[in-house]
Amino acid sequence: MKKLISLFLMAAMMLSLFPLSAMAEGEEPTVTVQTAEALPGEDVTLALTLSGNPGMAIIRVPFSFDEEKLELVSINKEGSCLAESAFVININRRIIVWSSAEDSDANGTLVTLTFHVKEDAEAGFAAVELGTIDSNTEHQEDVIYSAVSGGITVKEEPASPLVTAQKVSLNLDGTIGINYKVSMTDSVI
Repeated sequence: MKKLISLFLMAAMMLSLFPLSAMAEGEEPTVTVQTAEALPGEDVTLALTLSGNPGMAIIRVPFSFDEEKLELVSINKEGSCLAESAFVININRRIIVWSSAEDSDANGTLVTLTFHVKEDAEAGFAAVELGTIDSNTEHQEDVIYSAVSGGITVKEEPASPLVTAQKVSLNLDGTIGINYKVSMTDSVI
């Protein structure tokens, strides 16, 4: 009986050594670019997020974007799920690299990218695409990440109204006077 209890306790102890994440069916490692909407002339911040991270010590994320519609303003590592001091960011070559001596299995925001939507940007989707992501563990084992591109839907400027109230006044005789401004647009009503 004592041997059976010892065997049971040893098995329970061995199972407790395995992390729960290793026992659960894991999510596929993915880097995702957020999507958003904006009008021409606006600035928009998109998050690059990690999910399903099994643990890695280095990750290299190249990206590109629609330069006809967007200008890259900044890449911000503040608030990253990974240690901020371990980043190398090359804005001109559009590469984000994070490295550490030890694996990290953190998930969440990797960095944020801030874009300016050009004033003359036509309505439509401005893609922010990820290239092939390179990643390794501290033991130089490859970690394969899926890349999910995103971007910014550039919206059309709203048409100006045909009639707008310019001035509302209370007349001496107690009536209300309203002056209107009528403007014509090439929009179909």
